[in-house]
Amino acid sequence: MDTGKFLALLGGIITFAGTWWLTLFAVSATEFAYAVGGIMQYSNIIANAASNALGVDPWVIYLLVVFYSIYLISFIFQLLGGKSRISAFIGSILPLAVGVMIMVYSLFGSFSIIMPIMGTFSGDAVIEGWFPFNYVIGSQIEAIGTYAIIFGSLLAFISAFIPRKDQY
Repeated sequence: MDTGKFLALLGGIITFAGTWWLTLFAVSATEFAYAVGGIMQYSNIIANAASNALGVDPWVIYLLVVFYSIYLISFIFQLLGGKSRISAFIGSILPLAVGVMIMVYSLFGSFSIIMPIMGTFSGDAVIEGWFPFNYVIGSQIEAIGTYAIIFGSLLAFISAFIPRKDQY
């Protein structure tokens, strides 16, 4: 297996773990931003779109649900990056953007809208202390899942620019 394919597969696996098993950040002591928590909130988010906490029109909430759903399956595009470089590129954009926005908010306080949006897609732990795994690094806001999606997305993103043996 050549380097580009390996990086795309490794990046997809790391992004999967960061999105689905690890928390991006803790909203409260019992509520976390992670994939399953967001999926558990779908019906509540759609049913209450007109009276949302963000103070935006319902169509914006529906658009956020679509983007969040694409974010949740972006690891599949990264895994498909083993065959197609463009797939790795496209699958890396959204998780990389989410991770960087969380990091910028944590470090500088910019992008203050990201926390309420991601907080909308947060839920309680399925298995307290185990799923999702929440490990805050230092005294910052972000948890280990943020670092995992950034690292996995960077690997898949870089793999999109490495020529494959079958493309010579």
